[in-house]
Amino acid sequence: MKTKMYIQSFAVVLFFLSVCAYPIHAQTSVHIQAINLPVEFEGDELALAGTMNNWNNNFSISVVTNDTLSFTFNDIELTPLDHGWLDKPQGANAAFSFFEPGTWNQRIVGNYGSNDNNFRVALTSDTMNAVVIDAQYSLTPPPGLVIDIRQPSIIVNGIIQLPPPIITNLTISVIHLPDDFKDQNIAVVGSIVQDGMYLIEATVVNNSLSFSFENLELSVLGLEWTGCPLDANAMFAFVDPQTLVQEIIGDYNSNDNYFRVRLAEDMDNRVVIDANHLTGASPLTIDKSKGITVNGNVQLPNRTIDPTQYAWSGGKWKALIMSYDDGPAADAQMVDLFNVNGIVGTFNLTSEFLDDDGFVTSAQVNSLYEDHEVANHSEHHPYLAQGDTNSIKSEIKNCGDALKNLVGYDINGLAYPFGGAGTGAYDYRVIDIAQNLGIRYARTTNDTRSLEIPSNIPDGLMQWDPTINDWDGEAFADQLIDWNQECMALLYMWGHSHFLDNAGWNRLTTICQELGNRDDIWYTRSIEVADYLRAIYNLVYTDSSVYNPSPDISVWVKTENGLEELEPGQEIITNIVNSYIDNNWDLSVLNQNYPNPANPKTVISYELSVKGKTLLTVYNLLGQKVKILVNREQEAGTYRVEFDGSGFTSSVYIYRLVTKEFSESRKLLLIK
Repeated sequence: MKTKMYIQSFAVVLFFLSVCAYPIHAQTSVHIQAINLPVEFEGDELALAGTMNNWNNNFSISVVTNDTLSFTFNDIELTPLDHGWLDKPQGANAAFSFFEPGTWNQRIVGNYGSNDNNFRVALTSDTMNAVVIDAQYSLTPPPGLVIDIRQPSIIVNGIIQLPPPIITNLTISVIHLPDDFKDQNIAVVGSIVQDGMYLIEATVVNNSLSFSFENLELSVLGLEWTGCPLDANAMFAFVDPQTLVQEIIGDYNSNDNYFRVRLAEDMDNRVVIDANHLTGASPLTIDKSKGITVNGNVQLPNRTIDPTQYAWSGGKWKALIMSYDDGPAADAQMVDLFNVNGIVGTFNLTSEFLDDDGFVTSAQVNSLYEDHEVANHSEHHPYLAQGDTNSIKSEIKNCGDALKNLVGYDINGLAYPFGGAGTGAYDYRVIDIAQNLGIRYARTTNDTRSLEIPSNIPDGLMQWDPTINDWDGEAFADQLIDWNQECMALLYMWGHSHFLDNAGWNRLTTICQELGNRDDIWYTRSIEVADYLRAIYNLVYTDSSVYNPSPDISVWVKTENGLEELEPGQEIITNIVNSYIDNNWDLSVLNQNYPNPANPKTVISYELSVKGKTLLTVYNLLGQKVKILVNREQEAGTYRVEFDGSGFTSSVYIYRLVTKEFSESRKLLLIK
């Protein structure tokens, strides 16, 4: 019965693929332009790949001329994008992105919060559609240009293509507040407070503070929000209702110190801020790396690890992961192949397929996969993101429990069934639930075609893109073997043993023989790499040392003496400076504006203790920037700046002074 269900699921996939290959929908034509491209793009050759050319980026190539890139497609077939495509406009029926010709290195993408970031648009049939992408709404500079899709940046036939709003519910609790907060009224401000004319207040009771919000509209925070979790989409701080001075903040070493969190869509999100993890006195400053949980999971800011400053376990520059899905009987042949060549595998099993015809039996699991990793592939192999929260939890938990009973250890890894981006395989509900069930990494099927280590640690490990499917593994095996740089390289290969024919087994045998039994490669399980990268993330730096807080993982660090093993609990004296060291706060001062209220003019004064870049900005209560008063380098000293509110509505505003090592905000009341 289970075999039949599995075959039926693949039949459904093949049906949808056949629909894509032989569409039954109307035809149309489309002219696509990207305008206002930065000067760095001038003369560059770019390829477009998408539904209009069957994702062939060698077929449609153009050159940037006069800040513009243009493509035309005639008589294309339209097929509506399924609901697995995130943030698509209503009726979206085309998707595309821009690449380096002959590669899958994306150059211009839309920030859809997914692993593909292909533009999604709704085209009209039986007409020549005009699609314009305005790069003036970009979020990042070249070489990777990311377009802000929630601005008027994507237009089709004169109509802005906005994705639907992200809606969710939210409760925020601050717990373990000091006794001196007892009975204090505190207001919350930020993007979650959607009516800027009102403050939402609560009273501290039993050392706790609570707020609730329903039907919130979320949007991903811009790149200027430093220290964010991946795709953070909400920011807030707690202020005195009368002065709007911040009372409880997060230590983001930024120009605002608002908390940044990523909330899951269509969930009752629970944010808990634990004041036990405070790092300062007044205002109360919370350690962002320990004191913020969302839906039961610690929400950590992301970092990109410099692969030239660390090496893999044993001081090796190369690592190999082999990851295989479903648990078919052919895994026995795969395990033998790995064992002969000294390779360690990760095998992602679907628990309900065990004991079925053509699959591994439950009695085999423990002995067959001994010395390899067994990981979670769900109970029934569904599109997880297409289920409700209860079904998602059941699929992951039941599979993990069943596999643990067979192998005798906790199952902390996951491979998403049908794990491609935009397929409905996973979303942030799935990620939150998986983490809450003890999953520490989750592999997709979105090939990077690169030996780079994962970016955005640690959150990116929950949408971990492998290097390549084994069908194209030979070229990347050669790349790893020939790797001669002092830089961490990772070949993460995945596949299905039961999809291999004779030619496939011959190919894989050659790959394993070439890669296997070498002294310069770390043969490892997915969970070991995930935990090793987290150990690097957690290293504690000062200006003269680095400390490893891990209880059981050694990290190889490059110092002025070469590679050194930093053992658990060990500190090394070194001149390496980590770019994430928190700076000390300086002694600058931001004064209350006078007169206050302003009608409509007022003066803001401040004192700088050191020379440096100074930014003085006025915001509304939604946290939206309304005016920049100062943005230049200034000497130490006292300054006075006039704010003219003639062009603004009567309301409460926040003005914020920012230097390299100082940030403070105050309330400004405008009455006209």
